[in-house]
Amino acid sequence: MTIEDTGRWNVGLTAALVTGALGLFTRNTTLFLAAAIGLSYAAYGYATRPPSLDVGLERSLSTTSPMPGEDIEVTVTVRNESDSPMADVRVVDGVPDTLGVQKGAPRYLTSLLPGEEDEFTYTVTARRGVHEFQHATVVTRNVSGATKAHTTIDLPERVSCRAGIDGVPLGDRTISYTGRIETDTGGEGIEFYSVRKYQRSDPMSRIDWKRFARTGELRTVEFRQSRAASIVVVVDTRYESRISRRPEEPDGVELSMYAAGRLCGSLLKDGNRVGLARYGGTFDYLEPGTGDEQAVRIRQNLSLAASTTIPVADDADDAANDGGADSWQGEPEPSESDDAAPTPTADGGWRVDWLRRRIPNEAQVVFVTPMMDNGPFETLRRLRAAGHEVRVVSPDVTSDETSGAKLERIKRDTRLRTLRGRKTKVIEWSPDQPLFAAIEVAMRRWSS
Repeated sequence: MTIEDTGRWNVGLTAALVTGALGLFTRNTTLFLAAAIGLSYAAYGYATRPPSLDVGLERSLSTTSPMPGEDIEVTVTVRNESDSPMADVRVVDGVPDTLGVQKGAPRYLTSLLPGEEDEFTYTVTARRGVHEFQHATVVTRNVSGATKAHTTIDLPERVSCRAGIDGVPLGDRTISYTGRIETDTGGEGIEFYSVRKYQRSDPMSRIDWKRFARTGELRTVEFRQSRAASIVVVVDTRYESRISRRPEEPDGVELSMYAAGRLCGSLLKDGNRVGLARYGGTFDYLEPGTGDEQAVRIRQNLSLAASTTIPVADDADDAANDGGADSWQGEPEPSESDDAAPTPTADGGWRVDWLRRRIPNEAQVVFVTPMMDNGPFETLRRLRAAGHEVRVVSPDVTSDETSGAKLERIKRDTRLRTLRGRKTKVIEWSPDQPLFAAIEVAMRRWSS
């Protein structure tokens, strides 16, 4: 606890000294007696006792595991635990910098009698990630306001905003590992597939004994096999994708990396082999793998990407608008020893070749990009031409707040329609909704 003099009543003492000195100097009795007014003000300030800071503070949240975009109501209760009244109690709650206050205010002023309590509420909107509330600051003043006492009270609260993904829609291409992707082939499994003629190598447990007892024929029951897939999640980290709807919101690269992390976690949980590639800026590639160690490597790779400064193009405006060769300005070129990298071409196609050489032939590709320019079109075309099944996850960073923003939204919508017209399945994700909800909407659209 710290007690400070506010200096509120020092003007009374100053006025008393000045008028008293002038009264003595001029021998003016009236002026000398007027000093008593200033002295009474100063005496009032010094006569009141220092404020008490014997307060109790509690913070409660409507939820600590919200969905992205969900409102969290924060209630702060302050209680006078002393034996004397508190004329002036001020509380400032420690709201995380990453959460914006949408309603109410985290500041409150009240007065409390002994044992009395009061509360105030405000609302914040959840954003993806883990957010730590800071300590709250309490300031009290005595009745005269001459002194104040302030302290900080630690109220540890954590909000974890992570929307789980139950399943990521993939293509039919699988690898010879057991997983959760249903195939059109029979074998070991749990779902009935077909009955075929018995072969000597078939296990006894799969013989249809009821049919044998009824007809005397040996038949083998086959189940639908479930296989794993090899997937490479490609994240668009180019300068052109660093666009956000509002200055305080994450940009397209941040949203793409968040979505990539959630997708990789879900795919690994389903037993798939998952790799990661960063497309643009500093190129990086992580071979597909499985298990917790691979999950750690992916998280570290994404964390490194988030902390890396993306070089800015010399002509950033043209690069953002055209999305052609200019979109690659300022990015490092691979060395000649990098698998004998071909000579750079005008359309940046050598970078696609760099990526294609690393992705396994049997792998599917999930491309995460906000599609704010035409750059990904050629990459997706070449990946499809190489035989890879491709899915696109596109976070929406456009708005309709200005005429320019509306134009960018129209351009992006046109690009997505073009992708769908080329038989590419697209998951369009708005940051205002959970990622799993966007996946469910897309799957319903694909099945209709």
